[in-house]
Amino acid sequence: MRALLLLAVSCALATAAAGCGGSDGATSFSGTSPDAWAATVCGGLSEWTQSLRADSQMLSAGIAGGGNLKTARSKLVLYLQHAEQNTRKMHEKVRSAGAPAVKDGEAIQHELEAGLKRAETSFEQARAKAKKLPTDDSQGFFKGFLALGQDVQTELTSTGRAFDGLSDKYDAKELNEAVAKQPACKELG
Repeated sequence: MRALLLLAVSCALATAAAGCGGSDGATSFSGTSPDAWAATVCGGLSEWTQSLRADSQMLSAGIAGGGNLKTARSKLVLYLQHAEQNTRKMHEKVRSAGAPAVKDGEAIQHELEAGLKRAETSFEQARAKAKKLPTDDSQGFFKGFLALGQDVQTELTSTGRAFDGLSDKYDAKELNEAVAKQPACKELG
């Protein structure tokens, strides 16, 4: 099934987010130290990725196990609800890190949080659409299921590209060095 597509896109988003940042090497900026920021952000992204992976495996097993379309739809809706909740928790963890103490740290944090909010919204919208998938027409169900997966993939890919652009937009040296040192960041990429 295409449920793994959601996981792959989610992992790509997490990996892209971990590589963003900026600094001019000065230490006179207010905010969270780059090392503490990277640990919190990458830790949150790593936990998020692991939860999405586990939920995706359960969804795949549940849908592949047969059953009727109502059960499949219920499992998909539950998966997307968990993805939305886990994305919200991860977003809150990233927000709690505060802006990194680097040049343009506030702007970096703002753009990162805006991207994570878009990811959260994409899961929320996908869940609403999944609730409307037909359960009396298998062809219609699977066509809708695939379209839903494509919508989420498109949104998360767009968000990932925006994250990739952060390191081009901002001087990322000090923050990238902090990210490179964190074990949780290494797990992501």
